[in-house]
Amino acid sequence: MPNRIPIAIAQTRNIHTQPAPITPDWIIAGTPTARSALLSQSPDKQAVKMYWECTAGVFRWHFESDETVYIVEGAVTVSWNGERTTLAAGDTCFFPADTVATWNVHNV
Repeated sequence: MPNRIPIAIAQTRNIHTQPAPITPDWIIAGTPTARSALLSQSPDKQAVKMYWECTAGVFRWHFESDETVYIVEGAVTVSWNGERTTLAAGDTCFFPADTVATWNVHNV
């Protein structure tokens, strides 16, 4: 029988985050503070699931790889390539690798 990868379950009430500072040069306004936690990762490290949270502020974010975000709570207005949208709890958005987006994280 081949090695099996266990099912990964993460409940937001049990997540222990660590500081995940935003690159200072990327910050445009405010003092956003970010924290994250690795939830799961495939053996080849091609599939990764992270939990990420951030306080209010405006900053640029450089996506090095394809990334999908799911908003658990709060709201953020994201701008890229002349486009702009506000994401709120329950929304999902895909960002292709090499996207540079401006995030305006609203007060929660």
